[in-house]
Amino acid sequence: KKPKILIVTNNGKIGLLQWEFSGKNPGNIKNFLPSGIELENIIAIMKLPSEKESSLGLLTSDGKFKRLAIEEILEISNRATTVLKLKNNVTIQSALFCKDNDRLVIITDIGRILNIGINNETLPIMGKLAKGSAIMNIFPEEIIVKALCIKEKEEGKLSLITKKGKIIEHKISSIKSHSKGDLGVIGIKLNHNKDEVLSAYKKNKDVIVISSMNKVAQLSQYDKNIYD
Repeated sequence: KKPKILIVTNNGKIGLLQWEFSGKNPGNIKNFLPSGIELENIIAIMKLPSEKESSLGLLTSDGKFKRLAIEEILEISNRATTVLKLKNNVTIQSALFCKDNDRLVIITDIGRILNIGINNETLPIMGKLAKGSAIMNIFPEEIIVKALCIKEKEEGKLSLITKKGKIIEHKISSIKSHSKGDLGVIGIKLNHNKDEVLSAYKKNKDVIVISSMNKVAQLSQYDKNIYD
């Protein structure tokens, strides 16, 4: 049985990949996109988790977050549907699956980190027509670059990667907890005035990094400390 694959676009639409007959008619993924999503900018292609208690989290570029129950996704027909109406110039920045007692970690281009516990009080599950709640105040010209779900009691490290090739790691357990609207903490010192954080990842496996000049580097889970 093929797993269900979720498609998320930057303007708040989601749909399930229609690939039931892909074995008999293989081809480009565009051939299996749900109707109504063909011209959209896809930001995530994710396997639906089997746990019913999981939820889909959507983080917008203006710092709002919405959780949608898996049951709502499974009810989607062959056509994509809008689950979050956005203001002008606001987009979905990250999509992730999470559960109660997990933690939502948000990283911005200036290295700011916000670490919020996920539960029905702070980040409740909402219906398809509900708007997201504001959880992070974005400074002028600041950009959210990544959102990650940290599992309950998960070990390992959070690594930040900058435009100038600097990488710094933090133990996940050492990142201070925050509330909605908090400033968070600065997770990296940017010495160069043109440097910025480009991405972040949980370091529990090897990661391949490709630069704009097509240079490739493999970062091992056994590497330590800071890379310049």
